[in-house]
Amino acid sequence: MGFIVLNMIQMSLTHEGATSNFEMGLRMANYIFTVVFLIEMILKLLAYECSYFQTDWNKFDFGVVIASLFDIALEILSS
Repeated sequence: MGFIVLNMIQMSLTHEGATSNFEMGLRMANYIFTVVFLIEMILKLLAYECSYFQTDWNKFDFGVVIASLFDIALEILSS
């Protein structure tokens, strides 16, 4: 739960006129949060197997992690 709150704070820190170092720090924090949530998802998939998708919160988490990975892939491909 703590990581979710920290991630929300990190997302809210984006603002117009931010320095490049600040933006880079936010980007790195986003990568770290994505990796943490990805590891959580993988561990839950290994533990619950197919029953992982029977819980609506797990479906939501899965979608968020996949969307985050897709966002990072697009960011890398566009640079």
